[in-house]
Amino acid sequence: MERSTSFSTLWKPTIRPNASGKRPGFKCRGRRFRASLLDTTVAGAIREGEAFLAGFGIPSPRLDAEVLLAFALQTRRDVLPARFQDDVETKMLERYRHLLALRGERRVPIQYITGVQEFCSLEFQVDRRVLIPRPETELLVEELLAFRGRERQAGRPLELIADVGTGSGCVAVAAAVFAPEVRIVAIDISEPALRLAASNAARHSVSGRVRGVAGDLLQSLRVSRRLDAVLCNPPYVSEGELAGLQAEVRTHEPLGAASGARSSSERISRGSPVCCRRGGVGR
Repeated sequence: MERSTSFSTLWKPTIRPNASGKRPGFKCRGRRFRASLLDTTVAGAIREGEAFLAGFGIPSPRLDAEVLLAFALQTRRDVLPARFQDDVETKMLERYRHLLALRGERRVPIQYITGVQEFCSLEFQVDRRVLIPRPETELLVEELLAFRGRERQAGRPLELIADVGTGSGCVAVAAAVFAPEVRIVAIDISEPALRLAASNAARHSVSGRVRGVAGDLLQSLRVSRRLDAVLCNPPYVSEGELAGLQAEVRTHEPLGAASGARSSSERISRGSPVCCRRGGVGR
């Protein structure tokens, strides 16, 4: 992660009360946020963080402030309300403000700051090696499980599936967790991504059934009519759409994993029938 500018240069507190006796505030790039410097409670820190992030146009400033404070305090976000009146130690406040600077000034995605993202109710490690898993991608796992149910009823249990462009491994690992009889080949052209996927497989105790393969789409598989299913969340952004992406995506996420939509989808569609057994499915 890039070193952020010192928080004090982004959000400078006015220590001395002004002549009117009003509460001092925080300054950030010319913006002034009302906040009590004496309020070092959890509730006060959240209010300050929300105001700071809102000043940078962050879409969900309250939520992000709570997540970052919980991360700084090394606790869960859902326990913060019970600690609203607790004082936050100076060292923890400094860490919190540094995290706020990364989110607001640098527009670093909150998942890259905390290093985790939830997917299918499972927690996955994420960093700049991979795209951040999106909730919409959970549909792939849901469709696989539905297909698995139909095949089991027909007496054709699934044995081997491929996850093409596995990235963080979220689809492959979730499939392995919820379909414990299935083996998964997780394919990605990026070896750093495969190392992260392997870490996530170990995190959820499915390393024995998730095998990483470095290669370009299905060309790396030396199988013929052996797969029961091919799962893929292919690149979905055309080259012309890159400039219009959110700053978080455009600046921090690996665009190679998101762009080139049409060509990748076509190649996967052509390759799936060759690799899937009769009656197999590609998604």
